[in-house]
Amino acid sequence: MREHVVIAPVADAREETDRLAGSTRDRAWRLALVVLLAATLLTRIPFLSTVPFNGDSTHYLLGMERFDPVEARPHPPGYPLYVLAGKALWIVVGDPHRALVLLSVAASVVAVWAIVRLGSALGTRAVGLWAGVLLAVNPMFWLHGELALSYSVEIAGAILVALAAWGSYTRPSGRAAVWLALAFAVLGGFRPPVLVLLAPVYLFGLVRLGWRDRALAVGITGAVVLAWLVPLVELSGGVATYVEVARRQGEIAGGQTSPLLGGDWAVWASNISLFAVALVGAVHVVPLVALAAFVRRRPRRISARAALLWLWLAPALLTFVLVHFGQIGYILLPLPPMLLLSLFAIEGAWPAQVASRRPALVLVVCIVASLWFASIALTTLQDNEAAWRQIRAALRTRPPEETLVLARVSGGGSFQAAAWVLQDLRVVGLTGSDEAARGARYEAQGGQWSYQLDHPHPVCQVVALRGARRVAVLDDLLAGWVPDPARWQRIDLPNGEPLLLRDVPPGATVVDLSRGTIELAERDAATC
Repeated sequence: MREHVVIAPVADAREETDRLAGSTRDRAWRLALVVLLAATLLTRIPFLSTVPFNGDSTHYLLGMERFDPVEARPHPPGYPLYVLAGKALWIVVGDPHRALVLLSVAASVVAVWAIVRLGSALGTRAVGLWAGVLLAVNPMFWLHGELALSYSVEIAGAILVALAAWGSYTRPSGRAAVWLALAFAVLGGFRPPVLVLLAPVYLFGLVRLGWRDRALAVGITGAVVLAWLVPLVELSGGVATYVEVARRQGEIAGGQTSPLLGGDWAVWASNISLFAVALVGAVHVVPLVALAAFVRRRPRRISARAALLWLWLAPALLTFVLVHFGQIGYILLPLPPMLLLSLFAIEGAWPAQVASRRPALVLVVCIVASLWFASIALTTLQDNEAAWRQIRAALRTRPPEETLVLARVSGGGSFQAAAWVLQDLRVVGLTGSDEAARGARYEAQGGQWSYQLDHPHPVCQVVALRGARRVAVLDDLLAGWVPDPARWQRIDLPNGEPLLLRDVPPGATVVDLSRGTIELAERDAATC
């Protein structure tokens, strides 16, 4: 009896100590997560963009004013729930661009929270927190959290889909099936391409469900997709019109960049180059550290968590390499599985360092590299903002009706951004290159533009001045088309691009592009 009297208090004391230690660890983990989320939010606020970063931003903004994918408001496949969410937030904040930027900020915070939860569910809490930190400081993720683009929403939704798929796989139930279906179908309404790219992750989540729960998930998925797809098709002019504009968008994208779909090899090489730049900017030294860890301790088999992450990663990488990689923001979709796979490799090689409260040296190196790349990305963003401020200031010196703006349509040109930023001015989009015929294709003014995806406009060789007394030329490529630069005022902008200005000489009635140059001349413009 005495022996029991002595041992029981000792055992109870140990249990109480373990319980208190576990409670302390829980509080510390929750505190670290709150600090991480707050830091993510606060670090975005100083760098919020105020003008469209590229043409896609303009498409979304015009779509919030009047939804019509045929006129690229926004471009197909349409992004209906993203535009709707932006429009709802616009009512609250009073500015459409600010609404989309704040949506990106909110999605950034959700994405960091979700990857912490996913990393903890797939591995350990330490891995989850490291994943959250690496994502929060990631340069591509940080940059797009400041922009009026949908990629931050896409990455947040993709992590939630993966989290729901893992929950459905490990704890199959009707409730898990519902969450998986809702996450997948709703994200499709924000970014329709993910219905294809994340389909393997969705199917992974269905594997261990009973047939009733599987049918429930598929039924809910179909119902929610139809709930946003039917209005999208109707607003696009019906099934035939929507299919046609979606086909044309596919030709513009994959049809040009993929040799598998008849695209040019040179364009494909340019596509790969953009992908490589985005990949280096997004993951920089992380794969090198992960490779060293993998060599140090190679896994003997592919685990279920690795299978989930590769089902997420592989379709995106294959699509971007073999078909199309149109924007650097695309890289955000495969970023979470790349980070998590790297962290699991690092944890396998140096478990004590990852789990320790002291920062692991290899991960600190990754964070420092991320911050360095992020500073470059944010500097680019600030230069773009400063450039548009300088352009607006230079063009406000005359009444709006006196200025004609010429901007490049494609190849990173500024026509689409100018259509939004310079709405009070007449903006003409020029197309062409050293190999292709040069001319005017689209016009924009007052939030309206002539762009239509299913009916490409002819390239015009002359642009009527219509009473304009000054011509402004944007983009470095177009500046090279000016044969007499000495007659133009040149302003070098902070983003490295030029702004050329020239008063219209007496008698000039058109901008003449017939000889592949930008010349102000007296000609009849009725032919176009």
